[in-house]
Amino acid sequence: PTVSHHLSILVDAGFLSREKRGKWAWYRAVPERLEMLRSALRA
Repeated sequence: PTVSHHLSILVDAGFLSREKRGKWAWYRAVPERLEMLRSALRA
């Protein structure tokens, strides 16, 4: 598996958003989803 494969999994799960600009893709964390994950791990 490549980095792009793992990034796609995180996008599909909603933890990252992806913006394509030409041949490049920019990834950003989705804070709300990360907070949900943090809360679930604390429980």
